[in-house]
Amino acid sequence: MKSGPAFEKDTLRLLVSELGAEDATEVLKAFLEDTAEKIGLLGTAPLDPAFIRQQAHSIKSSAGTFGFVERPSWRSVSSRAP
Repeated sequence: MKSGPAFEKDTLRLLVSELGAEDATEVLKAFLEDTAEKIGLLGTAPLDPAFIRQQAHSIKSSAGTFGFVERPSWRSVSSRAP
């Protein structure tokens, strides 16, 4: 199992240094809105393993851009999807 923080500040600092604070904030807002929409879809959509994996992968990939790292419990939940 991994240990350590679920958030890597250096990744976010790098993004801010490359985009600037204002643009990084806008990208983060878009990520949060998109993620909320995906989670809402997952809560109401029929159980479709391919759809669940696709949405989970999309959220995970986008989250990594901002420094959120995979936690063992997250991996185990997505691997148990039907």
